Amino acid sequence: MGRLQQCVYRVEPAVFLADFANRLERFRDAAGLSWRALARELRLNVRSVHRWRTGARPDAGHLFALFSLAAELGLIQRPATRSRELVEERNHSRSAASL
Repeated sequence: MGRLQQCVYRVEPAVFLADFANRLERFRDAAGLSWRALARELRLNVRSVHRWRTGARPDAGHLFALFSLAAELGLIQRPATRSRELVEERNHSRSAASL
């Protein structure tokens, strides 16, 4: 009897935005922050933000921090908050229609 072949698993890399550096620049401009102030808000070293500008990928925790900062600054709405608003609007319109 021969040896059983072991399974080979390949993990495909996640697709990441090619224009992340441009989006980061637009985010910084919209927030009205300098690169140093952006790094300070994210509690990062300025070099980390510079690496993102030159093509490095931020990890999931840093992306979450970016989204949280954008939500705090009012640049985006949190999906949960927006979903709750939509449900309330729908319930209000249904109650108004039933009157």
